Amino acid sequence: MTKKLQKSTIFTILFTFILICTSFLLVGCFNKVVYPERIEFESPSIEMYLNQVKTIELNVYPKKAKNYKLKCSSSDTSIISFDRYSNMVANSYGKATITIEVVDTNISQSMEVTVNDGKIAYIEARYPSSAIYYFTGERIDLKDIEVYGVYQSREKEDKIDLSQCVIEHPTYAEDGATIKITYKDLTTIEIPLIVREDRIIEMNIDSLPIKTSYFIGEKFDKTGLEVSLKYYSGRVEKITNYQIDKETIDVGDKFITITYQDFTEKISISAKAKKIVNSFKELQDAINENVDSIMLANGANFNTSTPLILENAKNITIFSQKKTDSLNGIDIIPIKIVGKIENVRFINLTLSSIGDNAAEHMIDLSQCTGGSVTFKDMTFSASQQNALLLPIDVDLSTTFNNCTFKENA
Repeated sequence: MTKKLQKSTIFTILFTFILICTSFLLVGCFNKVVYPERIEFESPSIEMYLNQVKTIELNVYPKKAKNYKLKCSSSDTSIISFDRYSNMVANSYGKATITIEVVDTNISQSMEVTVNDGKIAYIEARYPSSAIYYFTGERIDLKDIEVYGVYQSREKEDKIDLSQCVIEHPTYAEDGATIKITYKDLTTIEIPLIVREDRIIEMNIDSLPIKTSYFIGEKFDKTGLEVSLKYYSGRVEKITNYQIDKETIDVGDKFITITYQDFTEKISISAKAKKIVNSFKELQDAINENVDSIMLANGANFNTSTPLILENAKNITIFSQKKTDSLNGIDIIPIKIVGKIENVRFINLTLSSIGDNAAEHMIDLSQCTGGSVTFKDMTFSASQQNALLLPIDVDLSTTFNNCTFKENA
């Protein structure tokens, strides 16, 4: 007995059949091939740089073309080949023609491709390590720095003249200093400098002063004197802010000492008296003539019964080469100072009183009205240590420096 199909079963079968048919129709519709009528490259030729991978820029007409296949070929695959994604690959320098075909049609398009190095992609600075080492204050020098432009291919580079670059740097090296180099619109490169503290290693007298021979009491003349500092870096700096150990040339001076910080140099000079006297009379005459530096002749032994008179004397130096050179008063005080004196000096000689009635004092200041007198490297042969007959209630400055007092026999 034949069983009747239920209505629900029949509906299910019909619905399934419709779905299957619809699927076949849809697949056929979506997979339908619409071939292009023409294809065009965006440019008639193109340049690539070595090792570049580039997508083909292709326009297809009509726009509704679909489900077609393209075939890519190259006239020389050693120059241009294609990867699995149909991108052009530049393998070597030269020219090749690429052709794009629409499979199963006679539609195609060709284009010439040139492979070179492209354009400069970035710049590099090259230099020896010494070119970035500086001392503080040293002038920055670019002579050892070279700039190269590296092309897109990375296979070619050109040296670029620094005059074509924009270069920024401080004039003199300092902490944190850099050299910045820019070429056209490419990224700026920055070279950090290693800056060390410079230091002085010596001071030099480059030129002696014109004048090196002086009279006692003259001022030192720096005219012609040139002094420089040499630094560890080799830099030489002229200076004028040095110090000298004396401004006024004095008895026995043989050198002027130049000092800068811890460095010293000496300049030889000669110092002489304006007048050398060979007798007591010449000595008195020189004082009366206001000669400011008077030297007793070598071996002088002046004996006098008349005291040497200095009246209102000013800026006078009386000295000898040997301390044994002497001025002896016979039964008198050998030197008498009258009135106001200023900067009177006795240096390196012997004062004494001899005779049956030798004086107790060597210099009579009882009539001096004030001022200053200096005794340096002197020998006094007297019966009392101060050797001076001083005034009363007078503002008088007396200075002793390295003096010897001998008691009369």
